[in-house]
Amino acid sequence: MRQPIRISLDTEIPGGAGYIRYGHGHAVRQEKLDEHFCVAVDFDADGNVVGVELTSLDAYAFGLLADAGRKYDLAIPDLTGSVATS
Repeated sequence: MRQPIRISLDTEIPGGAGYIRYGHGHAVRQEKLDEHFCVAVDFDADGNVVGVELTSLDAYAFGLLADAGRKYDLAIPDLTGSVATS
């Protein structure tokens, strides 16, 4: 299971945003996990996950994040204590 190497959250913008980095490579492809673009997984040229982008910090996005963790064998940090989820 890949562990995050850096977590960035921005709670100052409406709805919040975040990025969880899993690798040092450059993203060359992105897979959006929903039609609202709340969560997207970034991949390097070798197909390795380099990060997960969140354009919302709510329960819906956290559910998609958990799904991404299971699908790509990623350790997902508990972000619910960092932001208000309604």
